[in-house]
Order: sequence, then C-alpha cells, then structure tokens
Amino acid sequence: MKKTLLIIMVLCFFFLEKSTYAANEKQVLRINAGTDGYVTITNVISDKEVTWTDKIDKEITATAPTVITFKAKNSLTTHITYYQDEKNREQIEVTNNTVTLSKPGEYDILTSFSKGDQSVQEVHFLLYVNEEKGNDEKELNNVNEGSDSPVSKNYKNINFAIEPIYFGSGSYGEDYRQGRVYTFSEGLAWVTVDKLGTAVVINQNGDQVIGPKYKMPTDLYDYAYQFSEGLSRVLSNGQWIYIDSKGKEIITTNYDLVYNFQDGFAAVKKDGKWGFIDKTGQEVIKLQYDELDNGHYLFDDGTGGFYEERAAVAKGGKWGVIDKAGKVILPFKYSNINNYKDGITIAYYNNVEGAYFDRDGKQLTKLTRLIGWPFNEGLAAYDDSSFKDKTGKTVINMSNMANYSPSGVFFEGMVVISGVMNGVIGEGFMNKQGKVVIKPVYEEALDFSEGLAMVRMKDKILYINKNGKTILSFNASDVKSAGSFKDGLAELEVVVEGDGESHLMKGFISNPLIIKVTVDGVKLALVQPPVIINGSAQVPLNAIFSSLKVNVLFDKNTQTITATRGSTVIKMTIGKDIAYVNGKAVKLATKVQTINNTTMVPLRFVSEALGANVQLDTITNTISILSGNK
Repeated sequence: MKKTLLIIMVLCFFFLEKSTYAANEKQVLRINAGTDGYVTITNVISDKEVTWTDKIDKEITATAPTVITFKAKNSLTTHITYYQDEKNREQIEVTNNTVTLSKPGEYDILTSFSKGDQSVQEVHFLLYVNEEKGNDEKELNNVNEGSDSPVSKNYKNINFAIEPIYFGSGSYGEDYRQGRVYTFSEGLAWVTVDKLGTAVVINQNGDQVIGPKYKMPTDLYDYAYQFSEGLSRVLSNGQWIYIDSKGKEIITTNYDLVYNFQDGFAAVKKDGKWGFIDKTGQEVIKLQYDELDNGHYLFDDGTGGFYEERAAVAKGGKWGVIDKAGKVILPFKYSNINNYKDGITIAYYNNVEGAYFDRDGKQLTKLTRLIGWPFNEGLAAYDDSSFKDKTGKTVINMSNMANYSPSGVFFEGMVVISGVMNGVIGEGFMNKQGKVVIKPVYEEALDFSEGLAMVRMKDKILYINKNGKTILSFNASDVKSAGSFKDGLAELEVVVEGDGESHLMKGFISNPLIIKVTVDGVKLALVQPPVIINGSAQVPLNAIFSSLKVNVLFDKNTQTITATRGSTVIKMTIGKDIAYVNGKAVKLATKVQTINNTTMVPLRFVSEALGANVQLDTITNTISILSGNK
C-alpha cells in the first residue's frame, strides 16, 4: 500500500508539546516557534504520542486531507510568505491562517510571526502528502531506497572509477536530498542515499567506510558535511559532534551550529554569537562575534573560520580581523572583510572603497574604488582590467587587449578569461605572462585543477590540458554536468532510464594525469594526489615515508626534511632542487614543493635512494614499490 510521508525539517529551534486535540483527529503535530507562535498539523498517523527534540528531523506519516494551522501568540501577526506545491507549481489557498492539503504532492511552506515590520520568528518545513490512507509503516531507514541503478544506462562508453549508483541533483524529479554526492575531501566523501537524507561516507574506491548512522540536515549548502583536518561535523540526535575518518565520535558539543576545523580551530555558534574551539573541544576564543566570513567566496565549499591563522569576524555591524590568540589585527571599523589568501585580505569601507592588507594589518595599497578579486598565486584581478602583485604593481594590463576581460583568479598558473570570437562571447585561458594560450571558444570553462579544466563546447563536455589539448571527451547527450578534479576524481552526472522515468545519477571518473601508487601491493590513500612535474612523479611526503617505515624530521626554520632508513640519510629542502644522500649532492628533476599545504617529494628518487624497488605499469598508470621491509 502506498504511504504518506511527512518530513518536517525545521530551520530554527522548536519543541513539540503534547496534543490536546480530540482523539478522532488521530494525532496532531504541534511545532512551537519559541513563545511567539506555533503550527499544528492534523491526521498524523502514529500508535504512540509523537515526540520532538530540538534540532532533530522527524519522519512522520499522515493521511490526506491534512490541515495545517498557523497561530500566533502575544498579539503577533502571522504571514504565510511561501506556500507552493513544488512539484506541480500550484499555489495553495490559505484561509484564516489555515491550509487544507487534499492533493498529493510536495509542499514548501514558510510562515513568519512578526510584530509590525519586524520578523520575530519563522517556521519552514517541507510536507509530502499522499492521497491514500493507511497505517502500514514503511521502513524509512533503508539506505538502499531509491539507490538501485535503473536498467537502461546511457554511459556505457564512460570509464567510471566509481559507478554512478547515486542519484544526482534531482532535475528529473528526484527529491533534492536523495543521493546527493558531496565533494571529496581528504579522500572521503559524504553521500546521501535516500529521501530522508541518510548519509554514508565513501572512499576513493567507492567503498562505504562509515555506515548510515547520521542524516544530512535540511539546508544542504550551509550544513553539508565534509572532512577537514581529520574530522567531520555531523548532527546526531540534535547535537553537533565531530567524528574521525573511521566514524569514531571525538568531540561532543552543545552549540547551535559548528563549522569544520581550519588551522586547528573550529568556529562555533550559540545564542547568536560566534566563538572558536580547539580539537579537544575547549572554547579557546569565547562567544562574542555576530558574524564571520564563512569562506564560500571563491576558495572554499562551506567551511569557515580561520584561514592562514587569521579570521574575519564582525561586532556591532563592523568587521575586523583576529589572530588565533583572539588579538585584534584589523580594528572593527570596516563594512566587510574577505578571508586571507596568499597572506592578503581585502577590507572595504562602505562596501565601495577598499584596500589590501597583509597578515600584520599593514595597508598595502591605497584606498580605491578599483579594488579587485582576492589574491591567488601572487596576483589579483583589479576592476581596471589589470592583474597586480602584492605591491600594487601592474603585472598584466588587459585594457589594451581588445575583446578580452578576466573572469576570475589564477589557478595553477592559468586564469579564465571571457572574450569575443567570431561575434560570439566565449571563455578561454590566459597564463601569468599575459598570453592568451587557449582562445575563448568555449561556452563554459572551469578553473584548472590537477592539470585539467572542464570546458563545454556545443554538444561536447571536454577536459583539456594547459596546451588546450583534449584529454577526455564526452557527449553532452550522455553527460549533463561535470565538475573539476579534486583528490584525483571528478563528478559526472549522467541520465539513466528506469521504471518509465529518467533519472540523474552521479559517478566519479579518475584523472588520467594522476598516477596510482602501491607499496607492497597495497594502494596508498593519498590526501593530495600525485602529480607529474618535469617528468617526475611527486607524492605526499608523509604517505610515502610512512609506508617505507622511514623516520622523518622537519626543521621549520630551514624548511629542511631529514629522512632516515637504516644507514641511509636523505636531506631535502622545500624550494630547492638539490638533495643529499649520505652527504652526497643529487640534482632533482624539480624543486621540493608544497601543493595544497602538502609537502610533495619525488617518488622514484626517495624510493630508490632508500633501497626500494620501483616499477611502472603504463597500462594501468600505476607505480608499484617493493619496499623490502620484512
């Protein structure tokens, strides 16, 4: 028998009072908005009294007609500001603050309790209504619900590293929480596997490493989970906690909201004020700030707090910058401040004029309206169509380049530009010398990541290298969207047919430029994927030395790495292309460097210098290391 599924997702903190309604109404769910107002929903099916705990999404079944009533207390006015059947796009008639839902569908409802023009409290929830009555309880926690691959695959010629067994964005009628795949971070990704937001964690092989214990909160963009510095925040029984990569609960908090760890600290919020905790859960900077820059701008995907040991925070409507000791670096007098990037931030006066400041709060440029993008890779795009360095010197002047303009910042030495080719506006790429190396012939271009950029051209989705050469090609009829590579993987969204319907499903493809590394037959799990520089494979220092059982010392002052295995001692310095093996100098193919805050070392050199055997399989693009360890 078909079921009615009622999912209430409350965006502020409410509690449920026991119903005093007549028994013939079966069950009444009452959601309170503090002391200001409440919402009641009738015909809730349950053999037991429905209970509600702060901050928990509750799954409830109900029958149509379902009656929703909005009531305000303390002489407040109720405004139902958004009420629409999301599926059928039909308005719902509201009479005397009451909505009667007799038609099946998905309803997105927002009501505001206000006094005059001031909103006091809002209640927002989604309601799924089915026309059939019934008391059969469907198992709501089956993580495989909706996850079986439909029978018809349109992607047979695509070599997926992780098969598209998860539902995509929902453009083809799927619930927007069902099967959402989040970006890989530290080799792990959260995936929701049903309409209730039940979430699991997969690794880069597609294996489930953390089971369906947690649920993704309602607002996916603000509350999405990801691993950062070895921990991920999750919401468990109404309480924000942090778990490690094995699913072990490490920190339990009592805050209303927490963010991911950045620079060893995590931003936390309670009663409208922000502060910071460390990895022991101790509150190291007390709750006192009204806002913080949450890092969505350009360089982050949802985390917020400290960047480069500095945090942009607001008090009394003005922004400033603090360090990890809570010391004020920039005073609270600015209208807005960006997070630090490349040791530089932008501070604005009245959201119009701004200047660049360094980590010590020193103003680097004059106050001007022609402020630009944040710095990345040492350059920033200004509004006068120029790229300037940190001294304010113009490095690239695009004002003399007819038909070209910058569309972002530099990533991996390349920046997206827009321009006109044959009377059509398109996107291409320019290098740091100001040369347009890839003409703007593409309808869409994403930034370079891990050596490749996704571009869209007519009926094709392509991944190109920095010479403009096509490395991967897909038909747009098969692939609806594609993302940038991260951790060696990129998302592809494909269309599949099944049960008479079309579905969007997401899988992951591997970066063909990135090699795989195994040690004694075991694949290394790498936070930063290997990269090829000047023909030399560079791998994360910690991963390769740990697998070879090497003792490592790092001198922070000289940036020197000392690796010892048996009688062999290797010394390398970040930024140098000379290494020393037992005191003898060896010229390296490239300098030792850091990529995404990870120190990378030449794989073949360190392996063979330490007595390991290295083999390359060109078919599978895999480097196999035989350590010789017993």
